[in-house]
Amino acid sequence: MTFILEPYVLDAYAAAVAACRVPLHDEAAAQDALFEALRGRRFTIEREVRLGPGERVDFLLAGCIALEVKVKRAWSKPGVLRQLRRYAAHERVAGLVLASNLAMHLPPEIEGKPALAVSLGRAWL
Repeated sequence: MTFILEPYVLDAYAAAVAACRVPLHDEAAAQDALFEALRGRRFTIEREVRLGPGERVDFLLAGCIALEVKVKRAWSKPGVLRQLRRYAAHERVAGLVLASNLAMHLPPEIEGKPALAVSLGRAWL
């Protein structure tokens, strides 16, 4: 089953993610804090969701929004984009959010699905 995601829904989830104050020194700690913060807001959130063989997204929000968290200092922007493309190819994924402490531009759509990048550092300002 393919989900159609209205842009305002993705915007609302991305804004909620961006508002969470999470540790920016360690990806696992950031994921833990983000999970607790979003669960505390009563979001439907699944952690480490297997989309297919070798494909595991950090979080799935509302059953259809792939949320990938990156807080490492040295990750490859082209590698992250390839990863998001693989996630977008899955039928279960209707939209994508990249949450990172580093700036990264995403195209408005990846594989025909809406995509947004949010800054994890913004909540600390």
